[in-house]
Amino acid sequence: SGWPLEWTGPNAEKERKAAEEKQAKAVELLSRSETSYTYPVPPLDYQKPILAKMLNETAYALLLEMGLGKTALLIWNFGILYKLGLVKGVVVVAPNGVHRQWAEDQIPEHLDPSIEREIIVWDKGKKPPKFKRSDKLTIFCINIDSAGAATKTRGVAKDKGRTGKGFASIYEFLEVFKGESFFVLDESHMIKTPDTVRSRSMQKLGNLATYRRIATGTPISKHIGDAWAQFYFLDPGILKHELFTTFRAEFCVLGGWDNRSIVDSQNIEEFYSRIAPYSSRLTKKEAGGLPEKIYEVVPYTIGSVTERHYEELKKTYLTQMENGTIVDAKNATLCLMRLQQVLSGYLPLEDGSYEVFSSERIDKVLNLISQIDGQVNIWCRFVKDIERLKEAINANFGECVSFYGGDDPKERLH
Repeated sequence: SGWPLEWTGPNAEKERKAAEEKQAKAVELLSRSETSYTYPVPPLDYQKPILAKMLNETAYALLLEMGLGKTALLIWNFGILYKLGLVKGVVVVAPNGVHRQWAEDQIPEHLDPSIEREIIVWDKGKKPPKFKRSDKLTIFCINIDSAGAATKTRGVAKDKGRTGKGFASIYEFLEVFKGESFFVLDESHMIKTPDTVRSRSMQKLGNLATYRRIATGTPISKHIGDAWAQFYFLDPGILKHELFTTFRAEFCVLGGWDNRSIVDSQNIEEFYSRIAPYSSRLTKKEAGGLPEKIYEVVPYTIGSVTERHYEELKKTYLTQMENGTIVDAKNATLCLMRLQQVLSGYLPLEDGSYEVFSSERIDKVLNLISQIDGQVNIWCRFVKDIERLKEAINANFGECVSFYGGDDPKERLH
């Protein structure tokens, strides 16, 4: 699994053999399924044992570092299960924008082209979709903001309580494909806080799915308590704690004001031993044989204000700011630059100041940084981007340094 474990205790040899037999059966199942499954992009050497291990587990966590192919593994997983007649419906819950990338890029790139599929993408501006069984593999992609949102709208069933339309749609999907459903929670660290509406919503929905998968490169960003909600979504029996408070008592060290903050971890080997059968952990360094650079396009969704300024500039070379100021672009080249600035969430005014109206791009960068273990280099198009990013990173992750023309030359040497 990638976790640093040793077999110890009176039953160590028996447990080790049982694990080896289980893995051998998984490899045999994968080998058998490959005769009917065509990979548009063949799995790499490090991906094959992971795919075998997770293939027919009802609950599994892909805790792979960014760039190691978590999405491809998940698509191969539910594609093979569909070929084996075990899965008919797949729901993918991902960050806003990424859920569309799943539908438009990732699934067509990695799913067996012979599999007939119907891909439904959530659009909050339209009526909720209706689902029905068919011979096709039905895939429903929805963003986590809509999936886990709570509103004043009552759900379609009493046990869902007061929920949003996105939650109700997932509930309906899982009911339609009951017994043959596959639930992917991409970037699962977004539900790491146990008592949020988002986390509770995912936990309720997870109970309805036949197969459950989480994927993240950073399951634990601050302390071991981040793991509980993610593994509870998979299966409460994995960590053997129905309540976060009992999990915290076993694996966390409390301190700070009134002894309420998690300041350290304990019983780490026991924690690893519980999640190891249901997870794989891998870093780029451990994977080996990878290209020196891996390029990945990461989408994000712009807000209504950003969209308005973008469309107005594109069509008329003019846009009006909130205070009534008109920003214009005198030619196509200048307009192109202004459009790039709009996507960064600001526009320059005539007096040399800037009006900032959104932070979607910065929020996406902060989310990416939270998934990376180690240092990060970021290149920016404009000085204003550098200033805003530096301020945001300092506020969220600690000290950040910049290198550009506006820096003090003496400080740059250090």
